[in-house]
Amino acid sequence: MINNQTMSKLYLCILPFIIIFSITGCKTDTPVKRATIISDTKPEQPAPVLKDVLLGCRNGIYYSKKGGSPVLLREEPRVSKILKTSYGYFFKSENGILFSDNLTDFSYMNTGINKKTLKHFDGQKKYFKIVIDDLKDLEFDPVNENNLITATKDGAYYSTNRGQNWDFLPNPGTVNGIKSVAIYTQNKNTYIMVSHPYKGIYLKNLTSKSKWELINTGLYQYGWDYEEISDITAVPNDTDSPDIYAISNFNMNIYKYDTKNKRWISIYKNTSGFEVAESLGKIGDNLYFINENSILSCEISSGNLMKSEIKDIYDKYSEDISPDCLSGDINGESINLSGLWILNKPERSPYYEKASGKRGLYLNPQIIKTPAIMQDYITFLKKSGLNSAVIDMKDDNGNLRFNTNNPILNKYGKVKNPVNLETLFSYTKKENIYMTARVVLFKDPVLYNYDGGKFAVKDRLTGNQWAGYTLSSTGEQVFYEESWVDPFCEYVWMYNVELCKELIKLGFDEIQFDYVRFPTDGDNLNEIVYRYKDSGMDKESALISFLQYARENIKAPISIDIYGANGWYRTGGRTGQETEMLKDYVDVICPMYYPSHFDDSFMNYPPSSMRTYRIYYYGSLRNYYISRRKVVIRPYVQAFKMGVAYDVEFYGREYILNQLNGIKDATNNGFTFWNTSSNYKDIFFLKDKNYFN
Repeated sequence: MINNQTMSKLYLCILPFIIIFSITGCKTDTPVKRATIISDTKPEQPAPVLKDVLLGCRNGIYYSKKGGSPVLLREEPRVSKILKTSYGYFFKSENGILFSDNLTDFSYMNTGINKKTLKHFDGQKKYFKIVIDDLKDLEFDPVNENNLITATKDGAYYSTNRGQNWDFLPNPGTVNGIKSVAIYTQNKNTYIMVSHPYKGIYLKNLTSKSKWELINTGLYQYGWDYEEISDITAVPNDTDSPDIYAISNFNMNIYKYDTKNKRWISIYKNTSGFEVAESLGKIGDNLYFINENSILSCEISSGNLMKSEIKDIYDKYSEDISPDCLSGDINGESINLSGLWILNKPERSPYYEKASGKRGLYLNPQIIKTPAIMQDYITFLKKSGLNSAVIDMKDDNGNLRFNTNNPILNKYGKVKNPVNLETLFSYTKKENIYMTARVVLFKDPVLYNYDGGKFAVKDRLTGNQWAGYTLSSTGEQVFYEESWVDPFCEYVWMYNVELCKELIKLGFDEIQFDYVRFPTDGDNLNEIVYRYKDSGMDKESALISFLQYARENIKAPISIDIYGANGWYRTGGRTGQETEMLKDYVDVICPMYYPSHFDDSFMNYPPSSMRTYRIYYYGSLRNYYISRRKVVIRPYVQAFKMGVAYDVEFYGREYILNQLNGIKDATNNGFTFWNTSSNYKDIFFLKDKNYFN
């Protein structure tokens, strides 16, 4: 967490993809009642006639003959998509692309796909593991099955020789993030489509090697941004141009692409607010897709929705093996479903329940040093119906805010103005207050200066410790007040994790990481040298490696603070704070959706007073589903006023309550009030009426 003015600047400078115009659709200012989307206008369908079915699960590939009991064909980590072609089967797994032409012999088809090097540290030695980048989608060309396409967040990979090797095209958007792709042949030209989290859909002619172009006409737009497309599917027809359909992720709109006029034609327009949708396919005259409630079918000619008989197939296997994807035949036609995680029971850590439902305050350790003031805050918590608190134990200046006899902490750290934890816990444990220790991670002035800068990031030009600066209008270097240590360094990891283990032993219930990222500010970012970077590693693999190390060694819930915009989009921008990645290593994600830190026009349609509700409602839901419901979404709530125009007009009791109601109506899984100085006079009204019990 950082001070309010600095964060405001960062939102403007670091995250240019923050929405800067108001949302014009889904204008609901009350809890969204999920759409009644099941049509009963058609007669009940007979039970589907099944042939062989292949299923991908977290532990491998299963085969079911004519709907019989599934048999494990091959152990394979997290198989999330299956493609059936005329010459064999492709499987997307955590190990990359797998192929088999007989379902007996399998081989990987990963040539050309980027690999990451992950580092494992056991406290003494380090070991390395090579892994394939996380693949987001897998499709083949319905006209020429030799052509395939897959993608990572950083770009698309296409193959014109049945996956023998893959060529890379960088992400066409300004920041990373890809959800779905498609490849198709039209008039002897091969095209690919790529969906971006907020830019819309990009199109590229591979045959003519043309530049990427945006093809967004007809897509749902809010302000300057487009709703994310969760799936694109190309299906053959009787012409030389396949039919192309797309479905949006968080409002369930369905489109058909007009290739001649390069525009999207609406097939189904959702008018009931937030809806999540995945995996679009076609059978006969209907499209099918997955909604949180069911597998649905949409009649292309009318746009009518109804339950799909495919749901019966999923139900046959859901209890035993919880498939992530399936491929097979139904009534003589091929089906292909991925994204079945929406229907499966969420895979959650053992700490999920412990961390759920926590409503609290951030407590500045400088403020609560005396027992009397500690007691005042505990009393306020209880009277307001709150049940948790977050307090700095390694602060933004790298100081430890508690006394310790741990030799490692005393060697690398510095204790300053410690809190009397024994006294604090005597109050909190008596009142059953859940306590979280905030640990500022890679921004650490104390460790930065240790032993002449042994663990600091270095400056390529001077050889000294690097410090970010911006150039003034006169050419003067104006330095940021940030000191960064090397996130690749396993000794930095060890110190911080040892700190966390000590805090759990002392009585904290949860560890909260802040600044789990690389430096992002400075005209001289290109001059940074990461001396501890091992061969094959990049920034993402450094963060993953650290979080794996932390997860293995911290036997308690782990939470992490992220920018609010990272809770809206499937991208980490320059920070690397990607919810899709973080969900596998932490138990709680804490987005900072502070309304004052978005442009005043963001979500600001009439009535403007409800803007704060919208930000927290939609932000919480989007982050919940981007994380696949795996982690607790516990946003930070703004309990301070800034000098921006919206706050000047609206900040007050309703402003705060709208934030809380947005969270309650979305995920209702907790929140934390943030005020840098812990001056909570703006929420004293909560004592008058217990809003949470």
